[in-house]
Amino acid sequence: MNQSSGAIDCTEDLRAFGEMEREADSQKRGYQFQEFLFRFFVKHGLKPEGSFRKSARGVQHDDLIEFDGQYYLVEEKWTGDLIAVRDLAAFSELVSKSIHGTRGLFISVAGFTSEAIKELERGSTLRVVLMDGDDLHAVLEGSVGLNELLTAKVRAAAKTGAALFPASRVAATHLERSGFEAFCVSIGLTEEIGKERSRYWRLRELFVPPTGYSRIRQVLDEEHVVLITGDPHIGKTFTALHLLWDYYAENELRPSWLTGSRVARDLDAGIFDARTLLDKHLLENTVVYLEDPFGMIGAIDSDWFKKDLVEILTQAKARNCRLIITTRQSVLQQSLGSFDEKYVVHLEQRLDLDGAYSDDDRQTIVLNYIELYRPNWASNEVRQWAIKTVAASLECPHNIELFVHGTSHMESFETALKSLGTYRDITRELARWVLSLSPNEQTFLLIAKDFALERDPPLVWAKAIYSALFQTGPSWETVEDSLAGIVVRRPCDPIITEIYEDDYGTDMPPDVREDIKWVPSFSHPVYLEAIHLAADENADLNGRYCDLLRTYAEYQDTILHDRATTEIIRAFALERLFWYGACQRLPFVSIPAEPSLYLTKTYAERDNIPLQVTTFANLVFLMDIAGPKTREILRELWNTTIRGAGARLIEDFSVSPDSLSIETDSDNFYFEITKEQYEAIVAVLELPVDDEGTYDWRRDGHSW
Repeated sequence: MNQSSGAIDCTEDLRAFGEMEREADSQKRGYQFQEFLFRFFVKHGLKPEGSFRKSARGVQHDDLIEFDGQYYLVEEKWTGDLIAVRDLAAFSELVSKSIHGTRGLFISVAGFTSEAIKELERGSTLRVVLMDGDDLHAVLEGSVGLNELLTAKVRAAAKTGAALFPASRVAATHLERSGFEAFCVSIGLTEEIGKERSRYWRLRELFVPPTGYSRIRQVLDEEHVVLITGDPHIGKTFTALHLLWDYYAENELRPSWLTGSRVARDLDAGIFDARTLLDKHLLENTVVYLEDPFGMIGAIDSDWFKKDLVEILTQAKARNCRLIITTRQSVLQQSLGSFDEKYVVHLEQRLDLDGAYSDDDRQTIVLNYIELYRPNWASNEVRQWAIKTVAASLECPHNIELFVHGTSHMESFETALKSLGTYRDITRELARWVLSLSPNEQTFLLIAKDFALERDPPLVWAKAIYSALFQTGPSWETVEDSLAGIVVRRPCDPIITEIYEDDYGTDMPPDVREDIKWVPSFSHPVYLEAIHLAADENADLNGRYCDLLRTYAEYQDTILHDRATTEIIRAFALERLFWYGACQRLPFVSIPAEPSLYLTKTYAERDNIPLQVTTFANLVFLMDIAGPKTREILRELWNTTIRGAGARLIEDFSVSPDSLSIETDSDNFYFEITKEQYEAIVAVLELPVDDEGTYDWRRDGHSW
């Protein structure tokens, strides 16, 4: 298949481009070209803004496109001459004066002089990429997709500082890359390519279709949206990924995977809803896998989906898209209830323990994972017996995989068989497995857990934290290899990556440049559940997490030498202490006052809310679930980090049992609390109050 064409028919665009090439009037051709580009960008989902027209005097309007979450100022020229240094420098200066993060795209059909390109590349920060007539022809002829070409140009600019990366080089890689490799790149699994023991790289060989697979495809073809539900570990994710591959390979739809952790972070940050889905992902001729949008483990608010379900269905059909959604059956019921039952019942396709896989299917699944992980116990003498025994005992594909992988070091099947029953309760078994790991591996998983739950911390930070704890012994990469298939790499927020690329340019070491592009994540939510369970029940792992929090709190960024990075990493300490101190009953962790002040202040200033209000809001939330030890932690935190240095940060702050609110006159911030919560905070923190029970910073012994 011709993947690069992205299944977008450019026949009419190519014809129109040919007519413009034959147009003798250069001014008329220029106007036609601007209108052509506007339609062209719309077709490729780049959401152009502005007129894409110049006045008769050549005054440039603000022409913008949005691509991959970034805004690009666009300059377009179709003249008989190559673009010279002066024009390119003027556009580069315009981009540099725009808001941070804005890039530039200069399109010249005639091309650019070599001097202009070299001068642009010599600049301190390269924020402009170039496109010429050959590039446009390659897209129009289907040799490469426009989105793919822009991605390649931006990547080349970041890696090598090249402003003009030709489409011919992108098209050439198609000859070197199989269709499945390109598929992996498209859905964010570049790091899995070529790994023989990667479940993702071996998707096509490992996947066994569940009984209802053909019906799932039928619903997806007819309705363009399908809800795949079922029990944990039944194979929802693998089924969805194989559907992505099917529609990519057979229907030439452009695939994308919005992972559960990414969706959860974006929903929590308030930057994901139906409009985002429709405007940025569910574009023409695409197939999108939306993983766990109603909650990874428990149900979350899904009003965004309920409100716009009909529009999602309508637009998916109009745009020739396919939307695949997976969720646990229990989460779907809690989240949507009986809402629009006529839609949900028709769209939902459930994978049940009773009927999703036959005995033969499960035996095939066992055999596939034996061939993938090659366990020591799977000798020819016992293989058939082992396959039948495991298939009869474990009903879910993921449980089968975890059993084969988890026992692969055992020499005899009789020994492995003793643990077979425990793999039915897979979360508890994995928790036991976590506790059996080395300190390096346990810490690796704890760091990955913390970073997987954030929106944007790149891999370079996670490695730095690990190295600070373990200056000798196995490296991060060594442990990562030993836990392959469990911890995986996902693409980092491109804005974060770009900030560091802009700041450091070509001076950044190659390994750091690569590590800022990725975030550690988990291949399945069950691993997160297991780590939480293990930390909750084991004092040693609890203590290891305390050590990790201390490392966060004392972190100094020695890689990127960036104060903001230091403060963000330290912010983990206070945030995690709040959450895990309340929920996991962690013993008190001594956090230096100054680092903690940085942390809370960073978050407070981000939301334009005073430090103490942010802290109080956290305390109010925690008070309802705090046990005695947690209350001790909170009191100590207040006395050592907030009450002393923090009081200087605001002008007025008071809490009164009459208003039952936290107020600041200077910022007009108002946070409702209950009387019980207020009294609990006053008692736990031993706050000095007046005769009416009001606490006021100005009466707390601090000078202003």
